[in-house]
Amino acid sequence: MIKIIRKLIIYGGIILFFLIIFTVWTDRTGIGIPCPVRNLTHLNCCGCGNTRAVLACLHLEFRKALEYNYLFPAEFFYLIWTVLKTCINYIRTGEQHISVPPRQINILFAVGMMLWMIIRNILHI
Repeated sequence: MIKIIRKLIIYGGIILFFLIIFTVWTDRTGIGIPCPVRNLTHLNCCGCGNTRAVLACLHLEFRKALEYNYLFPAEFFYLIWTVLKTCINYIRTGEQHISVPPRQINILFAVGMMLWMIIRNILHI
């Protein structure tokens, strides 16, 4: 079990290192991840604005983060839930697979994302 926890800490550290590098790079240069949906269709997808929202959160500007993408808090907590559940499952069983939330929540989340994509393009949010 200690070996598994050590592995998670190392992987988490590597991911955190690259996130910090990406954050500093994006913050200094203004170059973020281009959205393929927006580039192809000229419409905002349900995730457009998340990079700017993360950067705003890192600067403790939570209202600004919400303005970039109103669905960002739900997306963030869904991601955290999935990561934590996967890590806990890995610690308990040693199995390396992604533990997703229950099916009903996945369906609700997917429908919410699609509705948000439609609404934000109709209202130009």
